Amino acid sequence: MGKFIIGKTDFGIGEVELEIDKTNSIITNLKIRGDKNLYEKITEKEDGEWSWTLYPPKFYVNKAPYSKKGDAILLNVDEAFLDENEIALYLIEHNDFFGKINIENNLIRIKGKVLISGEEMVLEIEAETK
Repeated sequence: MGKFIIGKTDFGIGEVELEIDKTNSIITNLKIRGDKNLYEKITEKEDGEWSWTLYPPKFYVNKAPYSKKGDAILLNVDEAFLDENEIALYLIEHNDFFGKINIENNLIRIKGKVLISGEEMVLEIEAETK
């Protein structure tokens, strides 16, 4: 279950890691990787949109503070927040992410934009934690 959409391409969900320090309201580690098998199918054409990549995409958050609304953990990632915290989409290089992250009831929802090679693209991820 889940999706890892960049632009119009869904890379599926592979590994998901989540560690939260609830005492200090910090997401200490969040990593979501695209599905390796689906990625290989997407990139098999030499002239395809994603053929220049080497690995499935990975979204990550390291040691970022969060706020809460009810039981939901929320991050609103704007330029100021990004300047102070390590959040990005890794796809050959670290690509800036701007948008919202919501974690509630073992479901991670990420929606926003990423800059890949100077081009702004939609990023939408839904993944379940274990």
